Formats: sequence, structure tokens, C-alpha cells
Amino acid sequence: MHIPPIDLSPILKILKREGADEIYTVIKKPNNPFDHPSFHPLINEWNDIIRILEVELIPQLAKGGDLSSLVPAAQALQKSATTLSLAASQVLSFVPGPIGIVCSIINAIVCFSAGQILPGIMELLGCIPGVRNT
Repeated sequence: MHIPPIDLSPILKILKREGADEIYTVIKKPNNPFDHPSFHPLINEWNDIIRILEVELIPQLAKGGDLSSLVPAAQALQKSATTLSLAASQVLSFVPGPIGIVCSIINAIVCFSAGQILPGIMELLGCIPGVRNT
């Protein structure tokens, strides 16, 4: 399939300017329980997404052409985006209320689908108000 040229460079500029700053601000907030080295790879995943967009995907979209030429870049982008999404879901599972419950359920589904039964059960316990904080 042939696609016309698409210019996404303005979107890339916005992502570069605002995205990493937002992630870093959330992680480095004073008294933040998520200011832990295990969450810092979020910034690396974000930078990887920006690199893939800037170097691989957006230049190909700007030229247009065969859709199959976008597959390798899209697969690389999907891997980093999935990692970032799962990490965000883990962080948000600690938020009290419906957001935390939904994220705990998502995390449990991911654990069960990977054959990790005990971690999946622990994630489901996060759906019970107050259990996650103990």
C-alpha cells in the first residue's frame, strides 16, 4: 500500500519539548514514593521513543511511499511504547480509587498472560482499598 507524505515534525517538537520534562517532574517530585531508581528507566524509554520517531519513523513518513517500509520502525516504537505503558500502569496502580483499581487489573492480566500467577494475585490484591498501602 502506498501512503502520501505526512509531516509530523511539529508533533515531534512538542513531544521533545514537553514529554521528558513531565516524566522527570513526576519522578523527581519531593516526597514522591516513585522517586526510586527502578522508575528512572521511564525516562530512557521516553528518549528511545523520541529517537525512533526522529530518526526512523518521521523521515519515512515525510517521504511517503510503501507502507511496508515503516514496519521495522513501528515495531521498535511499539516495544518502547509498551514498556512505557506498563511502567506507567505500575505507577498508577498505587493511586487510590478507580484509576488504581483499573491499573491493578491491567497489571494482573499482564502477569497472568505471562504465566506469573503469584505476582498476578498480588496485583489483584491492589484492587482492595487500603491493601496496596500496607
